[in-house]
Amino acid sequence: MGLEALTYATDDHGKLLGLGDDDHPQYLKERASGGLDTEVPVHAHASGSGGTVDHGALTGLGDNDHPQYVLNDGEADDIINGTFSLTTDDFGEFAYLNITDETNGYKIDGDTVFTIIKPAGNPAANENLVFLGRETGNIGGFTSAQEIVALGSLAAASITSAGESLFAGNSTGRYVTTEVGNTFVGHRAGQGNVSQGAATRSTFVGHAAGQGAKNGVVHVVGIGEFAAASVTGAGSRGVYVGAYSGNNATTAANGIFIGYYSGEAVVTESDLLIIDSRDRNENLVTTSTHAILYGFMQDDPEDQTLDINVKQLSIGTDVEQDIAVIFKSSANVGLFTWKDTEDYFLYANDIAFANGEFLIFDKASGNGIKVDTTTPTFGWRDLLGETTTRSTGPNKPSFEAYNGEINQYRFSAGEHEHYDFHIPHDYVAETDIHLHIHWSQISATNTGGTVDFIYSAIYAKGHNQVSGSAFTSTPITATITSADAGTIRYQQHITEAIISGASATAALFDRDDLEPDGLILLTLEMDANNLTDSVGVTDPFIHFVDIHYQSTNIATKDKVPDFYT
Repeated sequence: MGLEALTYATDDHGKLLGLGDDDHPQYLKERASGGLDTEVPVHAHASGSGGTVDHGALTGLGDNDHPQYVLNDGEADDIINGTFSLTTDDFGEFAYLNITDETNGYKIDGDTVFTIIKPAGNPAANENLVFLGRETGNIGGFTSAQEIVALGSLAAASITSAGESLFAGNSTGRYVTTEVGNTFVGHRAGQGNVSQGAATRSTFVGHAAGQGAKNGVVHVVGIGEFAAASVTGAGSRGVYVGAYSGNNATTAANGIFIGYYSGEAVVTESDLLIIDSRDRNENLVTTSTHAILYGFMQDDPEDQTLDINVKQLSIGTDVEQDIAVIFKSSANVGLFTWKDTEDYFLYANDIAFANGEFLIFDKASGNGIKVDTTTPTFGWRDLLGETTTRSTGPNKPSFEAYNGEINQYRFSAGEHEHYDFHIPHDYVAETDIHLHIHWSQISATNTGGTVDFIYSAIYAKGHNQVSGSAFTSTPITATITSADAGTIRYQQHITEAIISGASATAALFDRDDLEPDGLILLTLEMDANNLTDSVGVTDPFIHFVDIHYQSTNIATKDKVPDFYT
């Protein structure tokens, strides 16, 4: 069509040729067209006769005859195919941008409200909310809805009074009308019974989490598929984390359930702490005895309980250190500490056993009760050898007055006596034994000196054993010299010497041969009296000859060899 056929005052703008050209700098150009606004500074249509038709004199200038442009008035009908970018530099202030099917639309304004809605459900301009979902805002009104984000098909479709909430998931919030301060994430999450009052300031995350919340539930957290799915108002202030966690709890308040199926068996029982990850078939008794943690929480600590259902409980780190376990009460504190370097427990309190209960040790050799918390060791006991006259005759001590009415045996040089020792069942196997002599002198004028003793001894095991049950063929023997006697009258002296070792010698038994029910037959002689006296030397008295041995402080498992099996 040329200008010859136009009546410039009446013909329609859409009949012109070249409408696809970039002749309109007042338009925002489509990204694909490129170029600058000033590329065609003058817009005119030249007629065949050389005349000029002013573009502004044409009719139909308000029509959308240039689909290559994006309009800047917020009223575009269609954007078909291709991509485009929107910036404030291109658009400035704008209100609405409509989509092709005109079913849904974007609303963007200065209050940063971004909503995909049906035109019939447009919320009031003063509602600061973000709704993303096909049916968002379609059902019901938004007369008092404030600061709500709803993400998902049908999300928050009937909100009338909810505020400060986040709904995310298909159908989320569809039947919610009185929610305040909640967070719903997941398909059907938080879809409570509208007619009975829904949750307030609660959080439900997961498919159908809290979907049955009603009757004014407050401060409930349900995270996981079907978590807290049945909670009602009386069951407020609970925390349910894990798929199906607490999904049957209705009026069970103040509970904490963590783990897959944790607390699924709970319906009305409040104040429970449950950490579990197994389906207990809705059996609360099984839950209480099988959940790794099962506790009862109360205001008063005296009323609280906690069950730890495990075979092994480990406390500590991979660093070498002492570990203390403390038991507290208003009156006393109980404490036991694992001493890591020393490899034992240190108890700071007494240990008592109820009637019929026992302290039990392993039956193996070397087990028992030690002493000293710093350097624990088996304590010592005595095998007693009381001095008595076995026979009369030469080289035997005399029974004389010692102190007033007290008589004791006095030994002159060369006199001796016999002593027998039975090794008890609490002897610590393969440890050394020590012979010691209790003696004194009664002279008030003694000035010092020493006494020499000679021991001779033989040993045999018991129980008719093939090896070791015969007494030593040659006695062991050695001389022991006492320490200085000093000047104190009646002072008891103890002179000691070891009589066993790692192997047998002329003076020592082999300690590996020593065992319960073994016998030691010993003769002790006072060999030389080296005491000194300002008036006259007197002979000493020998009261006891004993053997020190280390004790397990427990008996053996068996009474015959092997004693520890």
